Amino acid sequence: VTLKGGDLLIIGGETGAGKSTVMTNFVKQMWMQENTINTPVESFKKGYSCVIFSIEMPYDNYFTKMLACISGIDYRRIEQATLSKDEMTQIKQALEFINHYPCQLEIVDIPNLSAAEVEAILDTIEETKFTPDFVCVDYIGIMDLNDKSSNEADWLKQGEITRQLRTVLRKRNIPGISGVQLNRKKDTKNAEENIGVQRVSRSMGILTHCTTFLQIETRMNEDRCPDMRLHIVKNRNGGKGMITMIKKLNCSQLVDMPVNNETNEIEFGDYDDISEQSEGLFL
Repeated sequence: VTLKGGDLLIIGGETGAGKSTVMTNFVKQMWMQENTINTPVESFKKGYSCVIFSIEMPYDNYFTKMLACISGIDYRRIEQATLSKDEMTQIKQALEFINHYPCQLEIVDIPNLSAAEVEAILDTIEETKFTPDFVCVDYIGIMDLNDKSSNEADWLKQGEITRQLRTVLRKRNIPGISGVQLNRKKDTKNAEENIGVQRVSRSMGILTHCTTFLQIETRMNEDRCPDMRLHIVKNRNGGKGMITMIKKLNCSQLVDMPVNNETNEIEFGDYDDISEQSEGLFL
């Protein structure tokens, strides 16, 4: 998936499907690029400064989630301070990376956010701290219109919020990402019938005003599946298709599916059974 200045990528998923986890991994990749927490300061490669607007999740929770994603350490072990000596060392490396890495990562904890407020906060950050290169809003479904007194129907409101957010991104010429909750799926055994634009029919304006739309597939017993499937439903910058990632939900990570370079085929074997560890994990 290619993102250009002014583009808006929307992640669609059911409740608990992992929209925030997908967005967190997009932000991490955009921010760190080819760098890791073990990259020496003198060897840092180009990255991008990012701003996350956390509407639903308190700052401490989002920071812990991001720290788990960056370090690869279990979210709950960080939260409960039950780290081993090696894990403590890895967390220390992650924090040192955050402190020394020249690209900034700002988490803004704010409820009832509108696109106009997103723009005002970005202006303040640019004037006082750094120039944002990428924006994540978690998520459109709980954003407000710029006119908070508006009594528009929900389906109109969602489309207009998307348009207003995209306008902010286009004015600043930076890409952004957000999420939206999908409509209830059909009671069918054919999973493909639940993939596509019909799942966003509550407000087709969302698809009108976004550049790219990725849908998280939710299968029967999804919590026991080791992989996550992301369907590219709309893509103005390329083709459609499916992205398959391996879940490491205990540390809020999604990693690339291993590929056999000799045969150019996907390797489906030798994955750990994560069902027990994944039960009740934060998404």
